[in-house]
Amino acid sequence: MPPVTLTIHDDIAHVEIDNPPVNALNRAVRAGLKDAAEKIEACDDVRLVILHCAGRTFVSGAFRGGS
Repeated sequence: MPPVTLTIHDDIAHVEIDNPPVNALNRAVRAGLKDAAEKIEACDDVRLVILHCAGRTFVSGAFRGGS
């Protein structure tokens, strides 16, 4: 399962980060967020974007490196 999923219902885009155990912001999450943003930008009817994380934590930091 990818760490970022996008679902669009009517004019609302839901972007969920699910990268256990702490939703760390790594390369795969950044790429998923970029992909989601590009898809949302291409949808003229999206008026609201909700960004949330699965589990108990929001994004817990970033690792700058090879992961």
